[in-house]
Amino acid sequence: MSANVQSTMKALKSTFGDRVITSAAASYKALTNQPWSQNCWSSAGVYINVESAQEVADPLAIIKQTGTAVRSTGHNFNPGFSSCDETGISREISADRSTAHIGAENRWGVVYEWLEEDGLSVIGGRDSSVGMGFLIGGGMGAVPNFHGLGADGIKNLEVVLPDGRIVNANHQEHSDLLQALKGGGTNFVIVTKIDLFTHPLIQLQYNILFALPLFIEAGCGLKRCYNERL
Repeated sequence: MSANVQSTMKALKSTFGDRVITSAAASYKALTNQPWSQNCWSSAGVYINVESAQEVADPLAIIKQTGTAVRSTGHNFNPGFSSCDETGISREISADRSTAHIGAENRWGVVYEWLEEDGLSVIGGRDSSVGMGFLIGGGMGAVPNFHGLGADGIKNLEVVLPDGRIVNANHQEHSDLLQALKGGGTNFVIVTKIDLFTHPLIQLQYNILFALPLFIEAGCGLKRCYNERL
C-alpha cells in the first residue's frame, strides 16, 4: 500500500471512525463483491458508510489533499468501477404527488415497490438491481414512447462538486450541469439525491421474443409474455 493511500485512510478514520471499512474488516469482501458485474469486483482502499450529502462532501477535502480518486454506486460493467450497499436510503414523495425525492443509493426494484403503494411510478431501469446511475447515463426504460428516457424525468439533482460544495442542478440553477448529467455520465460530480417527475401507475402487457442459439438450430423460437406494472 502506497504512502499516499495510507495517509488517506488515516485521515478518513480520524473523521468517520468505525464507519471506515478496510480490508481487515469481516464485511470488506462482501462490499467488494457488491456490484452486479464481476468486472467491477476491484478492491477499494476503504469503504465509508455515509448518510448525507455533507458526509459525501467531507471525504472529498481529504481525498483532494492526497490525490486519491473515488468511484461509487451503479450498474456499470466497466472494469474498476465500484458499488455500494443500501446504507442510508432515503425516499419521499412531494405533497402534490408530482415529484419523487430519491436518494442516489437506491435501486429500482425498491423504488418501484415504494411508489406502487401510492399508485405512482417513474421512468427507471428495467432490472430491479439497477441503480440510479441509470438516469445519468440517459436511461432507456421499458416504455420510452410514453414519457421519454429516464433522464427526461429528472427535475433536480442534488450533487457534490469536486471542491466539496453541495449544489442543486435544475433548470433554474446550474442548468449547464444538469444538461451535462442527463446522459453525460458520472464523472462530473457525485449525485446524492434525485428528484423525478412521477406518473400514474399503469398496467402494461408486452411480448419479448428470445432467439437462443440452441433453438435457432432446431428452427424454433421462444416467446414469453410478461405482465408488468410500470
